[in-house]
Amino acid sequence: MFFEGEGEVFIPGDAEMLTGDWAIVRVHRAQLVSALQDKLEEKPKSAPSGAILESIQNPIETSDERNARHVLKHAHLSSQARRGRKPTYDWPEIRKFVIKLLEHHGLPSADDPSLPNQAAIERQIMEYCQLRYGREPAASNIRPKLAKWLTEFKKERS
Repeated sequence: MFFEGEGEVFIPGDAEMLTGDWAIVRVHRAQLVSALQDKLEEKPKSAPSGAILESIQNPIETSDERNARHVLKHAHLSSQARRGRKPTYDWPEIRKFVIKLLEHHGLPSADDPSLPNQAAIERQIMEYCQLRYGREPAASNIRPKLAKWLTEFKKERS
């Protein structure tokens, strides 16, 4: 015996009632297969009973198992993929350009006409980006990165 309603099949017996009389129950797969097999034998021959029975005989995946499978499937994405818009400029490449510039000229100083101050390096970066990317970042985007790179360069030199 079983009760059928709104796309769900409920089988009494060892089923554990979770809420209400027939709202949600848990059944053993063997109970479900045997009950549905009886029901399928009652259906007209036009129904693909073998395919339905085969899909039911396979283990039923719970939402916890589905969530665990999803987490495992997408776990690698959290460390590899970045969300949001792709950066307009390749800042690690720009940093390499600045380091090469600093290795050739040294730190900015008033004695060097090609790099008298940090603003001169900012202009060099803007020109480099214009040639490389067809546009240049604002000085307000360059300034904090350049300050960090200059500090790192000084620490490596001392």
